[in-house]
This record gives sequence, C-alpha cells and structure tokens, in this order.
Amino acid sequence: MKSGVIPRAAGVMLLSNALLSGCSGPRSASDMVSEARGVVEMDRYSAGSYLGLVDEVRTGGQSGVDQACMAHAIASGVPVGGWVPAGFTAEVYSSGLYHDQSGGIPIDLLARGNFIETTETNVLAFIENQSEELRSLLEPLIEKVQKNPADPSIRTELQVVTTDGTLIITTDSPRLTDGTVIMEGLAKKYEKPYFIITVSTEDLVPQEQIADARVWLTVHNIHSLNIGGPRASHEKDFGLAISQVATQVLDELFRE
Repeated sequence: MKSGVIPRAAGVMLLSNALLSGCSGPRSASDMVSEARGVVEMDRYSAGSYLGLVDEVRTGGQSGVDQACMAHAIASGVPVGGWVPAGFTAEVYSSGLYHDQSGGIPIDLLARGNFIETTETNVLAFIENQSEELRSLLEPLIEKVQKNPADPSIRTELQVVTTDGTLIITTDSPRLTDGTVIMEGLAKKYEKPYFIITVSTEDLVPQEQIADARVWLTVHNIHSLNIGGPRASHEKDFGLAISQVATQVLDELFRE
C-alpha cells in the first residue's frame, strides 16, 4: 500500500541522524519532534495558500487521508497543523498488522507543522479561554482527556471547533467510517460548514463534487481547512489506496 510522503529535501534527510545522535536515555515523542523542528528550520517551505484562499490545512495526523493531506499541503507550501492525540499517537503498519502507537505520526511531517497534543494541560487551557457558551459544549472533553488524553475523538472535536470548515474525503463503501461519522456529527453540533467528497473505484476523482467543493470553499470563506477521512487500515474494505486517492482529489480541488 502506498502512502503520501513529502519530497525528501536536504533538511528532512538529516532528521534520522539528529534523532539518533546524542541519545542519553529515553525521550518523549514531544522532545523528538522539538529536536526535529530545529533541523528542519533550514529547509522550510515558504508559506503559501490553495487557490489564494485556504492558507492553513489542519488534520489529526492519522494514517491514510490525514497524512496524505499533510504531505500534499507541505509540498504545496501551505502551512499545516492541528490538534493531534497526546504522544502523537497514530496508526502504524508493522508485522502485517495495523495498530495505534505513540509516536506513530511521521516525524518529518510533524516537524514541518504547528501541531498541538491533546494533553490534559493543553485541552483544559483551551477550554478555559473560550466563551461561556462554547465552554458548556466542550465540557464533556474534560472527562475524556482526564481518562485518556490520546483518545482520537478529542482531537477530532477540537479540530472542528478551531477551523473555518471541514472537508471529509471518503468512499461509498461504506459512505462514512466511524471517525468520519463523528466528524460530520461534530460539524453539525457546532454549526460549522462541512463538505463530503465521496469517491469510488469507478470515479476516483468525482469532478462534479470537486466543482461543488470549490464553490463551498469560496462561499464559506474557508481559510483554515480541517481535512479528514478513513485511516489506512480501511483500504482493504474499499479496495482503494486511500492516500493516493486523497492526493488526487486535492490535486484537482486546488488546481489553479
């Protein structure tokens, strides 16, 4: 299975050496990302935008659609970021199986973005600074983050709240997976704009939907765009290379 990756520029090639050198004991995923960012500073892409409108792409860092869109935005010079599970937890593939793992989000992607972990400290600080009305809606997250800060539903909710709109790239078999069903429901809960692009084996790049999505971006003045969709382990259910499909959709959606 293929996954979206960013060009292996000089700064990125130094990451593995930077992370392996001077190791005097166990380090947290946060420490490793901070160190990697220092290396990548010399090789940052200049900030740009999609269509002169979308000037930030935010994803939760999961395998599949999330990581493919992170890579696409970075390669296009568009800033990336977002809330990610504590410990930078994401699905990884090893020994023939997919499983969630702390530090699962690729370092070379994280180092090029502005990502915030859903630690208890970060989440509580964010909620505290919101309006009374929004705090009441976000209150259930307090118990969630105290129980398990790596719970992916926490970052999904915060992502919807902190962006101008949500784009869901999914397939018609089934139409939405559990995580994307949650994302659609949260967009409705917070009355945030959202758009669903549904691909199939017969129509990998649905031009009519893409045209409608371009109109949606403009009408709702989407500058900070949340993008989500199925994780890589769902590819076997769809018979599609999800990362490749997501990249093709973005190529068409943001074609000048």
